[in-house]
Amino acid sequence: MPARHIGRYQIVRELGRGSMGVVYLAVDPRIGRRVALKTVRRPDGLSAAEEARYRERFRREAIAAGKLSHPNIVTVHDVGDDPDTGASFLVMEHVEGATLRDRIQAEAPLPEGEVRRIGAQLAEALDFAHAGGVIHRDIKPANILLNGNGDAKIMDFGIARLGDSDVTREDQAIGSPAYMSPEQIRGERVDRRTDFFSLGVLLYQMATGHKPFDGRDTAAVMFRILNEDPLAPSQVPSRRRRRKEPGRPGPDLDRILLRLLRKRPGERYDSGSAIARDLRAPVLPATPPERRAAGARGSVRPAGRRNRPRAEILLATVGALLVGGLLLLGGLRTGRIPRPAGGAPAPGMGGWLGSTGPEEATAVEIVFPHHLPSGLLTVRSDGKEILSQGLESEPRSRPFLGRWRLERPAGLVRETVRVRAGRHRFEALVDCPEEGLSVRGEGEVEVPPGAAGRLRIDLDRWFGRRLRLDWE
Repeated sequence: MPARHIGRYQIVRELGRGSMGVVYLAVDPRIGRRVALKTVRRPDGLSAAEEARYRERFRREAIAAGKLSHPNIVTVHDVGDDPDTGASFLVMEHVEGATLRDRIQAEAPLPEGEVRRIGAQLAEALDFAHAGGVIHRDIKPANILLNGNGDAKIMDFGIARLGDSDVTREDQAIGSPAYMSPEQIRGERVDRRTDFFSLGVLLYQMATGHKPFDGRDTAAVMFRILNEDPLAPSQVPSRRRRRKEPGRPGPDLDRILLRLLRKRPGERYDSGSAIARDLRAPVLPATPPERRAAGARGSVRPAGRRNRPRAEILLATVGALLVGGLLLLGGLRTGRIPRPAGGAPAPGMGGWLGSTGPEEATAVEIVFPHHLPSGLLTVRSDGKEILSQGLESEPRSRPFLGRWRLERPAGLVRETVRVRAGRHRFEALVDCPEEGLSVRGEGEVEVPPGAAGRLRIDLDRWFGRRLRLDWE
């Protein structure tokens, strides 16, 4: 049987197929090089004029992708149309290895070091492509190849849309639903930050074994992307209990991934180089499991509303009277946190580890006891976010009036961050959509060099619904 050809390329075997077309291992007879050849299926029902425009756009985008020469991007060698079938095809470098999807399915959750290493490679590749005017729009594990050294390469840039092209609403929504950004789902114009959101979904899945937004169908997934915030990766339960786990993600990785997954593009990272820099920064040790937030066994889906017994309301009233008496005796607190003894002032900006070395930083333990069923705690130092932690709690039985036992949710956030010594303004924000709660508190403190300190955050529900910050 004569060998099959597409254009001048001799087909060796099929490597895989998807919604866009079929990928073959092929040989370029001119230089004897093995390549990956991908046929691209055109939409059905195109008129002759529409088909001509589609071919021209495909050729133009493939040429743009062919100009991207980067160690973490699959190189595009050629583009053309099969003279026998009329099918358009793309010729790329052949990478021996597996896809990131295969590795996630087999091994996730992956160790944090591996998530950071691969994530930094992908971020730098995206930064390079964006500088060339190309947005991928479909970053997902199936489009990431891992070579024999375990290094990542992004493929399918040849079907990306150029960043400065006039594209239609249908074009703007290109992407796989679970990895699409909110602006993609809404059909809005997108820029490089849509790729950063998709990268955040991918890295979250690597770190936890779960997608941050999952559901029974596409509509449910899209609803969650648009309306719900994911748990911090460190609070997601592992899907693999039968083998030794690599350890939960640390607070720095939580902060990076949750920033990538912000709903508003302006609240995400602005460049791939900034993402790579944070991923390669010194890693803070993760809080031991016994010191983590209570109730961290919850699922990725936000917890449902819990019915609160009448006894809890009575106990809360008694507690309010006690708190009120203590406040009257001790005086109402101000927004200023008492200074610890000693410690010389230092410049206030740069209170997080990314702006200083570990030897200059002070370990600060952030403690937040609460009774919220869900939500998010955000802590900033001089305007820079140093902690973003999902909130969960579990029902705990407590004795009440000698006879009854009271079921009440209880949770505790206890995380350690590193802050530069000196004077800082700390700000804490707590959002709990389930209870319609959004409160903040702030205060100043001089962080002493070297010695560890504690920032305690308390939710005052009875006097203005605010947060109290105390330095201990």
